[in-house]
Amino acid sequence: MSEPVRTHGPLPLWDTLHGSVQGVNKTRNQDHYDVEGLGSAGQPLIMAVADGHGSAVHARSHLGSRFAVDLFVQQARQFAALAEPRGELRPPSLAWLMNYAQYTLPRQLVSAWQEKALGHWARTSSHEEPALSPPDKLVLYGSTLVGAVLTPRVFAAWQLGDGELTVVTDDGQVTVPLAPDEADWATRRSPCAPRRPGCGCVRTGRR
Repeated sequence: MSEPVRTHGPLPLWDTLHGSVQGVNKTRNQDHYDVEGLGSAGQPLIMAVADGHGSAVHARSHLGSRFAVDLFVQQARQFAALAEPRGELRPPSLAWLMNYAQYTLPRQLVSAWQEKALGHWARTSSHEEPALSPPDKLVLYGSTLVGAVLTPRVFAAWQLGDGELTVVTDDGQVTVPLAPDEADWATRRSPCAPRRPGCGCVRTGRR
């Protein structure tokens, strides 16, 4: 596990810890993650982790998880720039950011992931491999994703597929803001599904 990244300034001290362990009897590690930033307006804290499905049906999931994290980080940077515009630009309302987080970003992310996966298949597949439909090709890259953005103004988090994001408040209360209702689990698929709802959580932050 990597060493904590410690920063001092107007925000509280943030320690970011990250690591990954290859599963038992796995030929490769299907997980991928990334962490960047300080949590400030100029350097938002962006965190993402993706878990490739890993079975033979998802033979390229180690790539799908990497695509998911890399593309999320790109989308998260754009979201953070909207939430904390530089100069004298007026930031959008929290209601507008909520709508963007719930609908716009997930659609853009899933679309970009599918385009990335299909493009990779087109470049790397051999003529000896069986002909597959686009949905079947995407299944090969199947991965889940949990990601979050933290700035002085907003905290936003997203989940694609199963997974769990846990938030611990200053007073020690533990919440799982993205936990779906039990009946909703059947619809919470990975980006390899043709369509799926996005899930966003936006709230005011603390300095």
